[in-house]
Amino acid sequence: MVLAECQDSLQVRIDTQRFEQVMTNLLSNAVKFSPKSADVTIHASLEGSCVRIRVTDQGSGIPIEFQPRVFEKFAQASAGNTREQGGSGLGLAICKEITERMGGSIEFTSSAKGTEFSVLLPNIN
Repeated sequence: MVLAECQDSLQVRIDTQRFEQVMTNLLSNAVKFSPKSADVTIHASLEGSCVRIRVTDQGSGIPIEFQPRVFEKFAQASAGNTREQGGSGLGLAICKEITERMGGSIEFTSSAKGTEFSVLLPNIN
């Protein structure tokens, strides 16, 4: 199940098709790498002059040794696991490029209890 929460009055200027591509990829990854019964959450909030959109899963996390390469093209944490799950290793690299072209950034935190990707975009309010 995907749960969503958002503060009122958040506004960003985005390329809607590209933003949809970023969110689709982040949500797809979160669902793909979470246990079947686990929730995936989306949360949007104002942080300073940015809107932070967080996608959080309850998967096993991104291995520490792979984390520095997570946004590289064709990078995959585990050939075996990723091949089972499907994917080319391009999704997060594309998300990073799209987000930066919209004037924002993307980051993540990960532990054995899950991973959270955050997209930060300039607030236009």
